[in-house]
Amino acid sequence: MGSNGGETVDCTVCGFADADLWTWVHESDDPQAAPAMRGDRSFPVVRCKECGLAYISPRYTTDELRQLYADENLFKGSTDPEGQRRSYLGEKESKQRTFIELVRWLERYKLGGTLLDVGCGPGFFLDILGEQWRGQGIDWSSFAVQYAQRVLGLDVMHGSFDTEQYAADSFDAVVMLQVLDHLSDPRQALLETQRILKPGGMLMLTSLINGNSYCARLFAGGYRLLAPNHLYYFSPRTLKLLLQESGYRIEKVRFPYWNTPYCNYREIKNLSYRSLQVACARLLGRPTKVLSPPFYGNHFDVMAQKLL
Repeated sequence: MGSNGGETVDCTVCGFADADLWTWVHESDDPQAAPAMRGDRSFPVVRCKECGLAYISPRYTTDELRQLYADENLFKGSTDPEGQRRSYLGEKESKQRTFIELVRWLERYKLGGTLLDVGCGPGFFLDILGEQWRGQGIDWSSFAVQYAQRVLGLDVMHGSFDTEQYAADSFDAVVMLQVLDHLSDPRQALLETQRILKPGGMLMLTSLINGNSYCARLFAGGYRLLAPNHLYYFSPRTLKLLLQESGYRIEKVRFPYWNTPYCNYREIKNLSYRSLQVACARLLGRPTKVLSPPFYGNHFDVMAQKLL
C-alpha cells in the first residue's frame, strides 16, 4: 500500500523530520459520501520520533483542501463512520445546545467582549452568543459564509485565516471549534491568534482529535476519527507544548464524553466487544480492522490564556 502524491511536512510541534508509520487513512469509496471526500487514495499517518505528535504526511495540498472545503455537501449531506446519513445544517438545534455549554465554559474566564470564530462554518456558534459578545467569523467555505450572512445575519468573512487580516490586540476571545487539527499549519494559526488577542485574552479549542487516546492506540487503522482532512492528531501533551511555545498559559484541558449522547450502555458494550476482537486477532497474528466506537478521550477541549 502506498500514498498517492501530496505534500510532505515535518512535525509542527518540534520541527523534527523523522517519524514512524502509525497507520493509514483512506479516502471514502461510499457513493453517499460528500464528493470532496470520495476517492481511492491512501495517506500515511506518522508519529514524530521526538515528541510523539501524529500527523498525515504526505497529505492533501493546500489547493486540494480549498477545493474540499468549497464543497457545500460537507454541510448539506455526509456520512458518519457507521455509514449513517448526516447533515450539519440539519443538526443545527443539537449543535447549538452543545455550543450554549461552550459559551458558558468560555464565560467562566471572559464575560464578554470582541470574539473571532475561526472556521465558523454556517455560524451556529456565533448565532447563540449573548449581547455581551460582539462576534465575527471567518471560513473557507463560501457556501457556509453565505448561509451565515444571509440566513443568520452574521458578521462573517470568506477566506483563509492568514496573517495581518486583523489588528493586533483586537479580540477578547478567539474560538476554533473542530478546526485546529484541520489546518495546514497549526503553529502559525496559534501564533496569529496570539497576535490578535488582547493581553489576557482567551483561546478556546474544542473537539480536538486525540491521537493518543485508548481507541487510537488500540484500534489504529480502525480509529473512527481518521480522515484525510484531519491533518493532525494531537494529544494533550503535544498540544500543550505547542500552545506554550506560542505564548499561552493552559487554563483547562477537558474530555467531553460523559455528558454526551455517546455515553450509553450500548456503546460501552460495543467497546468491550470490539476491543476483545482486536486483542484476539493480534494474539493470533491475524490482520484485522475493527471500527472503534465513541469513547472517553477521543476528543478533548482546551482553554488557554494569552500571556501578558
